This record gives sequence, C-alpha cells and structure tokens, in this order.
Amino acid sequence: MNQIICILPFQCFDSIDQHIQMICSTGLGHGRMSKVHLRNLGRSTSFGSRSICMATKSDRDFTENSRDQSRRMALRALVSSVAMVATTGTAFASGVDWGTLDDDEWKKRLAPDSYKILRKAGTEMPFSSPLNKEYRPGVFCCAGCGSQLFDSSAKFNSGTGWPSFTQALPGAVDETGDYSIVFMPRTEVTCHTCHGHLGHVFPDGPEPTGLRYCMNGLALTFDPSSSA
Repeated sequence: MNQIICILPFQCFDSIDQHIQMICSTGLGHGRMSKVHLRNLGRSTSFGSRSICMATKSDRDFTENSRDQSRRMALRALVSSVAMVATTGTAFASGVDWGTLDDDEWKKRLAPDSYKILRKAGTEMPFSSPLNKEYRPGVFCCAGCGSQLFDSSAKFNSGTGWPSFTQALPGAVDETGDYSIVFMPRTEVTCHTCHGHLGHVFPDGPEPTGLRYCMNGLALTFDPSSSA
C-alpha cells in the first residue's frame, strides 16, 4: 500500500488540529490518500484510508471551488469583525469593567467565530484572515474590548497563515504557560484588559526580539487611523 509521509514542524501551528487541517488543505489532499503519517518528536499518528477530495473533479472545477472557498472564508472573517465592532462600539466608549462580564454577556457582544477564539481559546484556519496580509500603518486592537495590542511596525510575514508580530505594545498582553498539549508546552497570549485569548508566542521570530506572536485574525481588529 502506498504511503505519504509528511514531516512538518509543530511549532508552525497553533494546535494539533491545525497541523492536520493544514495537510488536508494543501496539495497532499488532492485526490485519494491511503495513509497520512504525522511525525513529530519521535511520534507517529496514522489516519485510516479516506477520500479528502473527489478525484473525479477536473482541474478547472477544483480551482474554481478553491477560489470560492477562499472568498467565503475571507468574507466570513470580515463579517465577524464588522459584527464585533457593531456590537461592542458602545461598550468601548462607556468604560465597561471587562473583568465582570459573564459568558452569556460575551456571547451577546461577540460574533460566534470571535467568541470561540477569544473566550474558548479556539484557533482559526490558517490563511483565512484578511489581517494576515494587512501591512498598512496603524494599530491592531483586541476584538473583544478594543484595547490596542500591536503596532503595525512589529508585523511580519511568518508564512504560517496567521498574523504575526515581533512584539506587543507595552503592558498590552499577558503571557502564561499553556500545557494543553502535553509534549509541546507553549506560551499563551491573552489581552491584558479583557483576558481574551489571542494566540501564542514562539521563540522563532526575527530580530530584534526573536519572538513570533502568532495571533488569530478574528481576535483582532485593525485601525489604520491610529498610532500607538
């Protein structure tokens, strides 16, 4: 039986699920795969025979479907951001005590996709956020409370598919150990103001800090008119 061996560094991904989803979204998922082996840190995980895409699709149909899917994902992210701004704009101005909001209140304030990330530590699909390619001057803010988090001067293209930064604004974020994946300890990054989950920080970024703040686009908004 044929096998496809994939050796991908886990540090490029925010979770194991994203590691698997990335494989399924690349050329390895075109057609039928007999087995997929993910090898990292001496471990191997096998997935039974499954059809990722219909092999009978023409190249033209596949290209068109891929483009449609990319448009839908980008539109979904944009709509979530717009909905978040519409529902939280008044709260930003009124001085809400973010530490007192319960889960039901957050569900009312946030779009479903943003809620899943900010309040339940979810992870968006890579390359799905329009903010991944946003390089205009401005400030990236928390999608939960509106606090300024990252200046655009700290943003760089990490190639991972998530908005990445070399550093956060002073006092804007909190960092804590994340041991949800036993064999891959990480450092979680949360908003200092509302404690919303933003992503993780890894020690593999460029100079001058050597850090890569790997953030979810749905956890952020971008203000091109502001400066930190």
